[in-house]
Amino acid sequence: MKYDYRYIARIVLEAETPLVVGGGNNELSTDRPVAKDANGLPYIPGTSLTGVLRHALFTGKLGDEKAIQKLNDILGYQDDEEQDKSLGSRIAISSAHLIGKEGKVYDGLLSLTDVTDDFIDHFLHLPVRQHVRITHRGVADTKEKGKFDEEVLYKGTRLILEIEMKGNKESSSEDKFIFEEFLRVFAHPDFRIGSGSRKGFGRIKIKNISQQHLDLSVPGQRNIYLEHSSCLDSPFNGDKLMQVENRKTKYIRYTLDLKPEDFYLFSSADKGNSANKEDTADMTPVTEKELTWDKPDNPDFSEELVLIPASSVIGALSHRVAYHYNKKKGIFADMLPKGKTVQDYTGENNEAVKVLFGEASKFSDNNPGHIGNVLPSDVFLKEAKNQKKLEHVAIDRFTGGGIDGALFNENVINDKSPFRLEFNLDNTFCGAPEDLDKDTIIEAFETALKDICSGCLPLGGGTMRGHGVFNGSLKKIEDGKEKVLYSDQ
Repeated sequence: MKYDYRYIARIVLEAETPLVVGGGNNELSTDRPVAKDANGLPYIPGTSLTGVLRHALFTGKLGDEKAIQKLNDILGYQDDEEQDKSLGSRIAISSAHLIGKEGKVYDGLLSLTDVTDDFIDHFLHLPVRQHVRITHRGVADTKEKGKFDEEVLYKGTRLILEIEMKGNKESSSEDKFIFEEFLRVFAHPDFRIGSGSRKGFGRIKIKNISQQHLDLSVPGQRNIYLEHSSCLDSPFNGDKLMQVENRKTKYIRYTLDLKPEDFYLFSSADKGNSANKEDTADMTPVTEKELTWDKPDNPDFSEELVLIPASSVIGALSHRVAYHYNKKKGIFADMLPKGKTVQDYTGENNEAVKVLFGEASKFSDNNPGHIGNVLPSDVFLKEAKNQKKLEHVAIDRFTGGGIDGALFNENVINDKSPFRLEFNLDNTFCGAPEDLDKDTIIEAFETALKDICSGCLPLGGGTMRGHGVFNGSLKKIEDGKEKVLYSDQ
């Protein structure tokens, strides 16, 4: 078939939450480094973008065989039994590269001026997030080695990529519609890039889409195509701004407007990792910078902002969901069936936790696992700057006196400024069995959220010392309708 049409688009994306696109390599400084180019700068490989794009398109067309066949004709497919029936893709997606000051795209080797730039230095030394797996008892899992860390791209990072699709004159109107359908995926509120989307990472927004539709049988347009450079820092001649509308979301949105009752602390694993670099406290709030674009041609990094990681909230929430689900199902520790233990109804073994927050693959049991159906988001607190240092000493339980060398201190947030937590729940319950009791699971999830708003579920560290108690309101937004589920007023 003769493909004499080309559909080209350049897309500028901005990270609304930090991004994690793993590189698969090992580094001494972190367990999970992000993908990096020849300069050591983070980027998103085209293969990663193709994978999430394909998944998003096919998930939305499940059950429509005609649509699936059309997508296969565009994206290509492989027939393992008859190789002659395999088909290559008509779409090419470039890697996404960083955008810096004055719109410069870092596609290619850096110059000496770039290397000494403060903007580049930030991306050569990315933030590192600390994680730890929690057991059903609410403590760190030391047996399964649950401690690990990973690099993340800053919130506010902008990247640019290019998509090109081949078409022909006979189906030009249909090809144009399909190409724009691909672009709409990036604008969809459900779309996420990279790993850790169930830990609050990967949410993006479109800043700009420019596109060209070229008929190569026309000499002038053919010359435009031949002169077009694959370098993303080159001019994109004949740009035409395309407005991409947001589609209806399949998610139920929950918003928690919270106000601290007293101190709270989401602790960093690194001593002194605080907004105040002179701190010497043993435990300090986790902080992170974000990239701001108040001046579009001169992006700047903010000061260190206090961070509430979504993963910290999800950890506490999942344990409370298991409690409420077991309670509603009549499962109690002193009334377990013969041969069953508490572990059989907690963590990933709990049906509600498994469906809402995902399940790790267990290939030994022929279980591939699946992602969760709850998408949270990190919270950056721009106003929570007041900190207070608290002194502590571990007590000898036998003598009742202080243990030698057990003095420690912590910096806690002493600021009652309100903030908002957001959760999106996929009401299709992707990957869940058909006979699932969805109503009970949603009820358990909403009851756990109410516990946060009523102060019954503290968040963060030091909850046994009275930290992390919040009060507020819970709203549910479904099909454009808002409903108040709980309010402390």
